[in-house]
Amino acid sequence: MKVNPGESKTVRFTKARLKKRKRYYFVDQLFPEVSSFKYLGIIIRSNLTWADHDNYTLRKAWKALHFIMRTFIWEIIIRTFSSHDTSETDTGV
Repeated sequence: MKVNPGESKTVRFTKARLKKRKRYYFVDQLFPEVSSFKYLGIIIRSNLTWADHDNYTLRKAWKALHFIMRTFIWEIIIRTFSSHDTSETDTGV
């Protein structure tokens, strides 16, 4: 098995508060410990809660919704002004 210590991190799954943390080494290189990580699109926390994943999903949904709203609003504005411009030139000439 090949391990890339530069891209590897450790996470400990527990709900207990630990006074002394264990350190994990590979050869002589220390793996940094993280409190959460993303695996297959799901954010997993060390205390096994879904708060980070929920916030991430909610942010993505709001971003998509605002993009769609901006696109539709501009489409409505363009159609409204283009329909007013054609009606004035047709009746005024």
